[in-house]
Amino acid sequence: MGFASDLIQVATQSYHDQDYDLAIRYGGSALEARPTMSTLGATWRRLSSGESATGGEGHIDALVRLGELKEAFYVRGFAHAASGSTPTRSRPYEKSLAHGRRGVAIHRELASSYFELGDLPNAELHIRQAEERSSHNPYVVDLRCTIALRLGDLETAGRALAILERVDPSGFADHRRSTFEQARGAPEAALEFGRIRQ
Repeated sequence: MGFASDLIQVATQSYHDQDYDLAIRYGGSALEARPTMSTLGATWRRLSSGESATGGEGHIDALVRLGELKEAFYVRGFAHAASGSTPTRSRPYEKSLAHGRRGVAIHRELASSYFELGDLPNAELHIRQAEERSSHNPYVVDLRCTIALRLGDLETAGRALAILERVDPSGFADHRRSTFEQARGAPEAALEFGRIRQ
């Protein structure tokens, strides 16, 4: 039981890191260790393959029946986001947190959800908690920069951007630099960095 739960945690982290192949592999290993969790594997495969997340609700409900509440609510948050159900997206993540979900990913997803809802105080609260757990995670750093820009906090945004430029090898930092330059009133620089990203 404990080993399967560990595998689920790795699968979950892999999913948040957008390493879908690894998420599926560890999800499959969890199934081998605990076959009654077949609903979890089906949910991972459905969500990771880009299929309609709302079609996975039956699998998520089965996870609830199995007592895997923190995982069920966590995956339901993705289902809500993928289906465009933004107003309710934060609720399952809050339930997952209440049922014992810990780590950087849950706070990052809550920060993102609240940011999309325009609830900047709660977005700020959760991005700080995500930063405490993983201050150099590219997804966390980028979201920190985005939230700071929306708050008009150019100093914090600039610090986050400097970190993002060091830790993100994808080149996405150029896009974020473009939005930063626009926010600080430098449209020429914003255009230049925007062209780099194209």
